[in-house]
Amino acid sequence: MLRDDELRVERAYLDAAYDRVLAMRGSAEGMAGTARRLTETRNVQAMFERDSAIAHAGHRLAALDIAKERLLVGRLDLADGSCLYVGRLAVADEHGDPLVVDWRAPAAEPFYRALPHDPMGVVRRRHFRWRQGELVGLDDEVFDVTAAGEAGLHLVGEGALMAALDAPRTGRMQDVVATIQAEQDVVIRRPRAGVTVVQGAPGTGKTAVALHRAAYLLYAERARVAGAVLFVGPSSTFLRYVEDVVPSLGEDRVVLATPADLGPPVAVSKVDPPAAAAVKGDLRMVDVLARAVRAHERAPRVGIELWAGRFRLVVAHDDLAAIVVTARRRSTTHNAGRALVERLLLRALEAAYRNGLERDHRIGRIGAEGVRYAPPLIDVVDRGALAQALHAMWPLLRPEGLVRRLLASPRRLATAGRDILTPDELDALHASSEDGDGWSEADVALLDEADLLLGPVPTRPERAGRRRRSLDHVAERILEERLPDCPRCGRPLEYLPGEASGSDRLDCRECKATYATTTLMGDPAANELHGVYEELAHQFDEGDVPAVRPADARYGHVVVDEAQDLSPMQWRAVARRCLTQSFTLAGDEAQAVRAGAAATWDGILGALGVAAGSVARHELTVNYRTPAEVMELAARLLEQYAPHLHPARSVRTAGVGPRRFHTGGRPLGAAYIADAVADIRRDVGAGLVAVVTPEQLVADGNGGAEHLTAVDAKGLEFDGVVVADPEAIVRESPGATGMARLYVALTRATTSLTILAPTPPGPPLEDALGPFEPAPAR
Repeated sequence: MLRDDELRVERAYLDAAYDRVLAMRGSAEGMAGTARRLTETRNVQAMFERDSAIAHAGHRLAALDIAKERLLVGRLDLADGSCLYVGRLAVADEHGDPLVVDWRAPAAEPFYRALPHDPMGVVRRRHFRWRQGELVGLDDEVFDVTAAGEAGLHLVGEGALMAALDAPRTGRMQDVVATIQAEQDVVIRRPRAGVTVVQGAPGTGKTAVALHRAAYLLYAERARVAGAVLFVGPSSTFLRYVEDVVPSLGEDRVVLATPADLGPPVAVSKVDPPAAAAVKGDLRMVDVLARAVRAHERAPRVGIELWAGRFRLVVAHDDLAAIVVTARRRSTTHNAGRALVERLLLRALEAAYRNGLERDHRIGRIGAEGVRYAPPLIDVVDRGALAQALHAMWPLLRPEGLVRRLLASPRRLATAGRDILTPDELDALHASSEDGDGWSEADVALLDEADLLLGPVPTRPERAGRRRRSLDHVAERILEERLPDCPRCGRPLEYLPGEASGSDRLDCRECKATYATTTLMGDPAANELHGVYEELAHQFDEGDVPAVRPADARYGHVVVDEAQDLSPMQWRAVARRCLTQSFTLAGDEAQAVRAGAAATWDGILGALGVAAGSVARHELTVNYRTPAEVMELAARLLEQYAPHLHPARSVRTAGVGPRRFHTGGRPLGAAYIADAVADIRRDVGAGLVAVVTPEQLVADGNGGAEHLTAVDAKGLEFDGVVVADPEAIVRESPGATGMARLYVALTRATTSLTILAPTPPGPPLEDALGPFEPAPAR
């Protein structure tokens, strides 16, 4: 009865708070509607204000787009007699008094941090539990029994955290605002500056911490986190799993990306062999690529010979070498140096041209006026030969061409990698190029490094009179009202913008006449017309606007999950996206499953190049996901290959231990896997089931469950997991990474785990996995 009374009170408060959310939505919709009604205005400034108001209303509506059951997460009763409701969104009543406090606000901090020995002024903390959109349960913790009794506060509930952990998986990660624990909250609320390292074993919630930290920083340090926060996850599968979390917290300024997105826009279509991936991820490739670029900056040994009319112009090798040295010294990137090389080469050719003219003058072939009025060199030189000479000395390069030619040529690799890479490493790089024309994820980091060295390819400026961009109808009318009519035929003129008002033109299609705007309108009016056009074009261009790629932006903070699996070269790509060196790095050294990965925190921080004094390290010690029965087995495996690391303490049990079966030497066909999945279904019902297999088994039937490799399963969780052929999983990757892959596979289950092998594993897996039984007869 007490529980029902308390629920009625909380439901009534929820109804009142949500009514205010609906009212706030109505207000935002009204603001957007008012702004849209300004669409026919002819005033440029008014249209700018219109767009700003619409954008602001859109952001507000997105934040207020929250279901009723997601509004509140709990309540705090404080020692001063006040009460605070904590939710995913701040809500105020019509007088501005708070009804709900945003979970990221300082006032909400005790909801996550209060402990019996440090209650932070909290008398009672209440968690709300939901089921199918209804508030169905309350879970209370009392920190001061005397104060609670004096205030008439009652204690109800069974534990919100355990209820959330026991819920079936849905295939999409949910936010954990209601169940953030104290050690997690310390990380989430840490200041933005510097590097925050979060070491967490499987199931400790490091991904949730990383995502909630991104949302927290956008709330608490909005002014310092300019633009957006970049969140880097290990794979597109993983990003689909977590993509709903941050929007559910009311933020839309978190950009999700994988390491494959942090480079030039190429399609990743292949996977490198471990040996090639390890070399491509090594920091030595920085020097290899720099050498590859310098190999394209060269002075031809025989010099250059060009014809300019009747003159044979020769520039000797030493002079060309001096040009190359000067361009290298004065240019920030390779492609930026091309223009300097062209100027210096033309200067040398001009000197040879003038010498030829002076020689003709001395022998009487031409007079003084022939020298003075000779045509400019650029008008008489063989331009095709000049272009070839420039290309031979200093070609314009793009990252894709540079890297592809380097990997495809044993000669170029040997030159660039001499005394840097071993012969076996050079062979591995070349072999990776023979698998087709596609790119691997490791290649993207090389392309990004090459892009940094090369810089953009210079483009020719558009000539005056370029066709102007298409504008919306209101902007077109604003522009047309400022245009004069043709002085010859009286018809409307068409405006053709140049780079500045002095190069703008007005065309008449009727009489084919062209006028300079300054001639027809005068300087003040022409300047005003050009300025109005640029503003309108910037605001209302209806042409295709290319989407900003994650690689092309810079961020005030970068969050990287599964950080242990990025290679040093990929860390350089990450660092280039955050010039302030403000990072949150979440990972687990024990789960480094990729060849060439930095793997350890010292390796990661070294690749990032951050100062040791700017790093704050945290370790999450409680495993909320993996049941104790599974973690006990995984801990024995961890002891085999990473004894310096310690497994997290599991807070829950599943009531069923891991099952281990072998097929007596028979291949692990789809039928055996389907039987194992069906067996797990009896434990988890309609929950999610996955089969983690070696790569060669992934394509075999699905057996009623999703099939994944250990690498693809990293970061995901399932109610039940079948691990197929553990020894083959280990053999796929050399060294500790193979064992780490098996460790990842074993720790994906939240309830039930089955290990299926052709034969009982031998050492070293025998001791870790324990005894295997024959698979049930089919």
